[in-house]
Amino acid sequence: MMSTQVVTSRVSHRVRGRIVQLGTIAAAVGAWLWAQGPGDVSSIILPRLNEVITEFIRFLGSSEVYRAIAVTMSEILVALAISAVLGFGVAFWAARTDFRSNVVERLLVWGYLVPHILFYPLIILWFGIGSPSKVAYAASAAVFPIAFNCLRAFRGVDPKFLNVGRAYGASARQMDWQIKLRGSIPLAAAGIRIGAALSMVTVIVAEMLSAIKGLGYLLKYYAQSFNTARSFAIIAIILIVVAIFQFGVTKLLPNEAKDIR
Repeated sequence: MMSTQVVTSRVSHRVRGRIVQLGTIAAAVGAWLWAQGPGDVSSIILPRLNEVITEFIRFLGSSEVYRAIAVTMSEILVALAISAVLGFGVAFWAARTDFRSNVVERLLVWGYLVPHILFYPLIILWFGIGSPSKVAYAASAAVFPIAFNCLRAFRGVDPKFLNVGRAYGASARQMDWQIKLRGSIPLAAAGIRIGAALSMVTVIVAEMLSAIKGLGYLLKYYAQSFNTARSFAIIAIILIVVAIFQFGVTKLLPNEAKDIR
């Protein structure tokens, strides 16, 4: 009886959530249509919805967008891979002693909070305006939350598991690789998810600031050309790409990590 009530409650909660989401979308579309009609909002500020849909369909049939998606996604994936390897390595090394952990954790918190956009001009100076600067900028932003969450994960392993390992005479290496590493996977994977989100944001922002290709560059180009309909269409494409990428990252994570916020 209780399990049936729990399932019914969850289904009801999910249905209410979907209704609120659909209602929000409908309200946004209604406000858009009102702005185009009685609201008399300039098409430079808010284009007609049918024009945006037309441009969106046109982009789907154009190789221009797919080349931009390939550039942006390659930069995101390379940046995420670099930041994940560095973040995991730093956290794993620091977690082996309390002194390292205390020192490194404070540095990671500081690096997490610093606005990394301040360093982007220097990154452009060092790497140029091509893809390497986008990768370096995104990796430098994503490495801190990944390392911080991995460090917390390694330090937060249930002491019962560690005590069992010591009781069976596990060596320091076995404690690290067989117990700490496996016990830290959920929280560490959640750090990867945060790093993936930051990689996407920083790459697209960097392409908008200085690039000659990529989705961010296309958005900047059409916005500066006052082609608002195409700008909105590119935004829609970016949102779809981001949603697909996040869905893929979530699916690759362990089930325990998906509920961690």
